[in-house]
Amino acid sequence: MKSYTVPNRRPYMEGRCYLLACEKTGAAAVIDPDGCAADVQALLKKQHLSLKMILLTHGHFDHIGSVDELRAAQDVPVYIHPLDAALLTAADGNLSSLLGAPLVIGAADALLHDGDTLLLGDTPIQVLHTPGHTPGSCCFFCGGALYSGDLLFCGGVGRTDLPGGDAAQLQESLARVLELPPDTPVYPGHGPSTTIGNEAGTLYDEG
Repeated sequence: MKSYTVPNRRPYMEGRCYLLACEKTGAAAVIDPDGCAADVQALLKKQHLSLKMILLTHGHFDHIGSVDELRAAQDVPVYIHPLDAALLTAADGNLSSLLGAPLVIGAADALLHDGDTLLLGDTPIQVLHTPGHTPGSCCFFCGGALYSGDLLFCGGVGRTDLPGGDAAQLQESLARVLELPPDTPVYPGHGPSTTIGNEAGTLYDEG
């Protein structure tokens, strides 16, 4: 499996989108596309990849803005956890209305559940339901790496003071992913990558 980081071109806090590719089959999945549709499509073409699915770690506006553009261009299904599914079609729920630029996209095509394994060509993608930032937040474990959305960052964690946030759930979710091997790479929804070992000793405060 090969992974590509695609920066978010919108003016948000170092947003990150990831393109996963099965090297054997050329099948690809994109995680949290926002403000990067043209870059994703250019990368697919350059690397001779075929997009098969769009995976969403959660439903906030800064992770979904390019979903419909990519879905229309590539004709692929969008996956999200059922507890966040309603956020895609509700500007208040996905928080875009707070910016005065309401964003509503099409409904998800498929739902994710804890323990699901999606096949990307010959490459398995494991779904971990990790609530706390939102009720339906998920992480994806693929190729020995964790794609953590807004659960775990380099030197920080997702905030829980937004609608649907739950600090106790976030701590439980963090404890779960921190059981992964220390050398596990972590690719967050914002900011630079890190490892489980780098974050395991940090005292996590809500923020």
